[in-house]
Amino acid sequence: MSSNLTEQEFALLKRIAGRLGRSEPLTEKPSRDVIGPPDFWRQFQLSQEEKIERFCESWRALTGVAETVQSEWEAVDVLKRWIQEENITNLIRWDHPELESLGLDEPLRLSGITVNVWGHGDPQSMKEIANQAEAGITWADYAVADTGTLSLFSSREKARSVSLLPPIHIAVFRAKQLVTRIGEVMVKIDEMNRNGSLPAGVNFITGPSRSSDIENDLSIGVHGPKKVFALIIK
Repeated sequence: MSSNLTEQEFALLKRIAGRLGRSEPLTEKPSRDVIGPPDFWRQFQLSQEEKIERFCESWRALTGVAETVQSEWEAVDVLKRWIQEENITNLIRWDHPELESLGLDEPLRLSGITVNVWGHGDPQSMKEIANQAEAGITWADYAVADTGTLSLFSSREKARSVSLLPPIHIAVFRAKQLVTRIGEVMVKIDEMNRNGSLPAGVNFITGPSRSSDIENDLSIGVHGPKKVFALIIK
């Protein structure tokens, strides 16, 4: 037994070793010839249509709603339908040029829906507005097809509060923003770090908020949105 281990620690390691088919714990760390994912996974790629299909399949498996449209005006129609189906009367969105270009705000306001834009007010009041909103709309920076994951980069105009505080999160993005593997997003983040343009924060969102830390009882929407929507514009 190593002099650095207590009897209890050594006994625990011995039990683990036994489960792995060893009589005793290893005294030296095993050699590691490969670091990171294997080459075949690094080289694996999906076509754009395959990425769309894989993302939607993975996202829906997590109880998320996903739709694909061909144009911006179709995107507005889908967003209006979702908002109506969920009886949303008060929402907040990122101050993002792509969301601005959709022209969604005016038709919603004409329908009696309150639309707030993050950053159009002091930070503390915006947090309270986001906390009271029934839905938050963001524009994803990347989406990972394999796991059905959204990647959101935070900034002054793109606060985490919009995707975290409202009970419903709606993310919009273009098909060209889809990647096959999460490692591709990590490469982008590394490049941003190297050129000094790291975002204030990076959030990976895979389905609605889930928590099982209280008596292993699965709860939805405790630490974030309970419903998530993804809209892909081809």
